[in-house]
Amino acid sequence: MVGRWEGLAGRCAMAMAMIAAGLVIPVTTATTALASVSNSQDPPPVYSNWSKNPTNWPCYATPSYACAQGGYDNSSALASGWPNTYYGRGKASTNAYGMHNCTLYAAYRLEQNGFQDPGNWGNASNWAKAASGDHILVNQTPAVGSIAQWNAGGRGDGHVAFVESVSYDGAGAVTGITISEDNFMPETGYGSLNGGYTAEIHITAGARVWPANFIHAKDQTTPAWGSATEAPGTAVLNTGGDGRILSVSCPSDGNCAAGGEYKDGFGEQAFVLNDANGTWGSAEEVPGTAALNTGGGASIVTVSCVSAGDCAAGGYYSDGAGYQHALIVSEVNGTWRSARELPGVAALGTRGNSDVRSLSCASAGNCSASGFYWDGSAWQTFVATEVNGTWHAAKGLAGTAVSFESNQSLSCPSAGNCAVGGGFQQAFVANEVNGTWGKAEQVPGIATLNTGKAAAVVSVSCTSPGNCSAGGYSDSGHKVFVVNEVNGTWGKAALVPGTVSLNAGGTATISSVSCASPGNCSAGGGWDYVGSGGVQAFAATEVNGIWAKAEEVPGVAFLAIGGASAISSLSCRLPGYCSAVGEYVDGTAGWQAFAASEVDGTWGNAEELPGTAVLNVDEYAWPWAVSCASVGYCVAGGEYRDSHNQAQAFVTSQPPNP
Repeated sequence: MVGRWEGLAGRCAMAMAMIAAGLVIPVTTATTALASVSNSQDPPPVYSNWSKNPTNWPCYATPSYACAQGGYDNSSALASGWPNTYYGRGKASTNAYGMHNCTLYAAYRLEQNGFQDPGNWGNASNWAKAASGDHILVNQTPAVGSIAQWNAGGRGDGHVAFVESVSYDGAGAVTGITISEDNFMPETGYGSLNGGYTAEIHITAGARVWPANFIHAKDQTTPAWGSATEAPGTAVLNTGGDGRILSVSCPSDGNCAAGGEYKDGFGEQAFVLNDANGTWGSAEEVPGTAALNTGGGASIVTVSCVSAGDCAAGGYYSDGAGYQHALIVSEVNGTWRSARELPGVAALGTRGNSDVRSLSCASAGNCSASGFYWDGSAWQTFVATEVNGTWHAAKGLAGTAVSFESNQSLSCPSAGNCAVGGGFQQAFVANEVNGTWGKAEQVPGIATLNTGKAAAVVSVSCTSPGNCSAGGYSDSGHKVFVVNEVNGTWGKAALVPGTVSLNAGGTATISSVSCASPGNCSAGGGWDYVGSGGVQAFAATEVNGIWAKAEEVPGVAFLAIGGASAISSLSCRLPGYCSAVGEYVDGTAGWQAFAASEVDGTWGNAEELPGTAVLNVDEYAWPWAVSCASVGYCVAGGEYRDSHNQAQAFVTSQPPNP
């Protein structure tokens, strides 16, 4: 029978596995941002080429630190860690006026902003190339917190500065930037020649002194993630040390629900947890499961909320004989009601083996669910629908009796109108229209891709009835595909653009798809881009129905010294604005958690999820889920290992809850 560990192992395997040659779908002409390094030789601004006036030079100070930001001065520069090591004493000015150096100041500001030691990037003229080589996003678009870089300047050493602000016109086009900087010495004729200087400079877009590149090592354009904490209340419940959050749903800012599992003296138990008005309550055992879960094996694996305090959750529990049963529970007006077995599913299966794998609610009391049941010889797929608060009897999904029995994902954009996908030997999709489920069909075109005879839809996202996108793997996990439904008709599956050439190792998967509007989606997963068995996280974006070329998540390879990473979940609230969470292997072979954000269609650098390094003493952190209520508010949850090698549940939000 399917148990928790089989489910988790499947998700872990998909995150680290699964493309060879095959069909490709239309690709935009945009190039990968990681390689967008300009060799422009335009000079940085100095008084001789950028007019000396208060508008262009709001601040100029020699030889003091009056124009520097972030508490930077001679003593703080000496006390900085890796900035001083690479760019400080012996490299910066060390005369009586202090330690002036553009690279020292830029590195100091990055360190203050939480950027980890990247090693020595050398002279400023080499920074863009070095950063790109470290898989840090480099392009020609400024952002607050990015590093402005010039290849020319000084004695051929180039120049770098910290971007303090970016100005835009009414159409959103960049009109200028304000930078702060430090310099080894000022231009001849303006102050002490040997003292160095700090300055704040405003540069108009299009000026000759505009930077050649912007290095996005640690931008400040998206809300910062708060520090992850142990999920409130789970310490009391999880006495057996095997807890985790597996699903999160946020219908509005500060109002979310999460579900998962923990272990007590009796066995595995299911819990739910609520975030109300920005404050997390205490986790509670799912009401009613104490009586149901006599076999000690229960979990919440899927949660869906339509408004604050109105949610549904699904999973499974075990009876005294060890058989698994599909579980459903509803939250109404902020109160979780008593869980029960999903109606009708017991009549489908033999000895009650079943579970709910995916659930989606379109409005309060109107949800749909899908899952597995054992018919005595094979696992089959069921679907069930809730109407006005009443769950109707589950039914076997027509057309799935032979080989479509695994990896299910379901999405409902309106009541009674849903799509579900899954598979095992072949990938399938099926639609519910006006409350009636149609017959499952093999994903069009998948037979051509799936020469390995193992394929599945892993994630489905719908924004309106009949308009969905789905992603998954084929050819036994060696190809990764996407497929779109437009106006009720599923198109032909095709490989994600770019994955054939980049997936040199031949293993890839899509683990999550999220759509903000029809034809505007993002997908994430992992691929073996170096061919060495080390899977790295990738993301792909669909714009107006066309999937652009997939790219490695910027910065993730810098984190994943151990050679492996993958996106496990992503959520999009507007086209081109998404948040993703995932996992990577660090230099000590430990698993750590990361987060990354897409802003205006461009993915920023991945960063270690704040707070997890402190929690994750035994080095196994895994964020299972993320949900964004708006562009500025997301919640993520997962697990980490404490000092006793016990799994604990964590939760965090972006921005931090007050």
